[in-house]
Amino acid sequence: MGQRRRLHAWAILGLFIISAVFFTFKVEAATPVEAFARLPVFDDTAISPDGKYLALKTNIEGRYYLQIFQINGKKLERTYISDTSDLDVRWIEWASPTRLLVSLGKAYRRAGVPVTETRLFAINYDGTKMKDMIKQEKGDIQLQVQDRVVDFLWDDPNHVIMTYNEDNVSQPRAMLVNINTGKGTNIQRGKEDIFNWVADRQGRIRLGYGKKGENWHAIIREHDNDNWRTLVSNSYSSDRSYIIFGFDRDPNILYVGSNHEGGTTAVYKYDVKAGRYSERVFRHPDVDVRSVIWNKQTWTPRRVEFIADRSQYAWWEPSAEARFKELQKSLPGLKIRLVDYSIDDNVWLIYAGNTNKPGAYYLYNHGLRSLIPLGPQYPELEGVPLGNTFAFGFTARDGLAIPAFLSLPAKFKDPTSAKNLPMVIIPYGGPNNRDFLTFDPTRQMLTARGYAVLQVIFRGSRGYGANFKSAGYGEWGGKMQDDVTDGVNYLIGQGIADRSRICIFGGSYGGYAALMGAVKTPDLYRCAVGLNGLYNPRQMMGGEYKFVGKRDFAYWEAVIGDYGDQDLFKRISPEARAAEIKIPVLLAAADDDRMIRARQTKSMADELKRNKKTVEYLELESGGHNLTTSESRIPFFKALDDFLAKHLK
Repeated sequence: MGQRRRLHAWAILGLFIISAVFFTFKVEAATPVEAFARLPVFDDTAISPDGKYLALKTNIEGRYYLQIFQINGKKLERTYISDTSDLDVRWIEWASPTRLLVSLGKAYRRAGVPVTETRLFAINYDGTKMKDMIKQEKGDIQLQVQDRVVDFLWDDPNHVIMTYNEDNVSQPRAMLVNINTGKGTNIQRGKEDIFNWVADRQGRIRLGYGKKGENWHAIIREHDNDNWRTLVSNSYSSDRSYIIFGFDRDPNILYVGSNHEGGTTAVYKYDVKAGRYSERVFRHPDVDVRSVIWNKQTWTPRRVEFIADRSQYAWWEPSAEARFKELQKSLPGLKIRLVDYSIDDNVWLIYAGNTNKPGAYYLYNHGLRSLIPLGPQYPELEGVPLGNTFAFGFTARDGLAIPAFLSLPAKFKDPTSAKNLPMVIIPYGGPNNRDFLTFDPTRQMLTARGYAVLQVIFRGSRGYGANFKSAGYGEWGGKMQDDVTDGVNYLIGQGIADRSRICIFGGSYGGYAALMGAVKTPDLYRCAVGLNGLYNPRQMMGGEYKFVGKRDFAYWEAVIGDYGDQDLFKRISPEARAAEIKIPVLLAAADDDRMIRARQTKSMADELKRNKKTVEYLELESGGHNLTTSESRIPFFKALDDFLAKHLK
């Protein structure tokens, strides 16, 4: 990035800091597509352990760059801005009070196969003394993935633990890497069937996990020189869940998530020496625990995160909970989330927003009692009336209770007042995923155009217990699809949706669901849209089978079905059933998508054309699977806007 561009980026950030107090936005009759399609100003963020520096992944001219600021009381002074050229900043994290780790990625090809290459660098707070964290000998084949950090070792300001193995990438070693020199020392050799390692709070490798046969399994040892024993081994097709949250400061205590007592996934203490669960710490009756957040001084859990309709916390530290609630009261109408914090807990970085409020990041200093706004995430949407989202539920045709969300244009404050609206259904990607109440620019663009938006949490989604998740196994194109259809029919029955003006749109698995909706219920929808979608599941599974260690193939066989059952895949493949589609289709794909190759979309478009169907195909050069560049998001949002306007008049 040239000097002029650097100054421009700094001017932008300075404007945002000031604008939080003085900024006003002229509301237009129709907010332009670009206001919703542009990337948010900040993406990833990190506070240094001592609370003196703030690193921000910042949107500058449509791409994300790295900026670092020194926190001086109530002021921020920039110390560094990156020039990452055509690389993407993947993630950032402080490894010491003054040294930051930066993961960079780039779409690449190896032996003709599209892959994502990653590299990890350490830099000082001012951008000096940059070091590559994996040093390979000249002439060695470069490792594809070089940014896997096992532990940031907060008690050791000079090292982190990483995993890699130049000799056998399917059996990664644990390496103690010096963040100042990049020199690594092997502390755990690779083992068959182990893909990753976990260290205790003393920096000793105590746990490993991976795939063994058709099972996900984990091994553990009491001391770092003991023999390994099996901790857990679960079939991918079972309804058992297991999450490793990490070791307590007491090396004998491991916190895990499990549903071995039935119901939802709860947090347990596991006694390593005794080899058993010693205490159930927290369980929500309706939804699974999502994560455990740690106190960086004591290395004991400070709160548990779970998602009902929205992200929520159960606190174990009364003082931190009181501070959190005080901040929540100071930002009325917004829901806050604790993003990061210094080791002494004096400096917090929070995010405050809502379903109809794009929100902003704030830097809170407890000692100074100061709250510094970093500026709005979507400046062009400040002051624009945005749509309202409501949680509801319905009963699927087989009696299963299905959660869902309905978003309506801003003028509707209550769903009962909405009648006969054109509607867009958005099944999400995954499908091991779920929607929840948060700001969504895509949803808001649609409600701004007068559409109702339906999001169904179909069976097979995570978060609602193992039974709900496993109810979707083997149901691609079956009951999972029926749940979406039943949600549409429910809102038609309520008089909210106009049955003659309904479109289905999704990305990734959501693209699959959109096209399968067009196949299975051709008279329900007026149009369908797929973005970076999966339209030939068997082809995708064939690619997974060739992947290193075949680590995901067993999972996909459990979720979708037997790879050898060609009749099954013909039945559940939108591409194979393209002749049955009767409605107009818009397909879009990013050439650099490394999650689902663009050839899936191109093949689907070709098959529709071969069958003389109405199809539009938009090829995007960049953005990857999630469209992370403005030059990909803006043309897609415009194409979506025009396509819906044409078919949902």
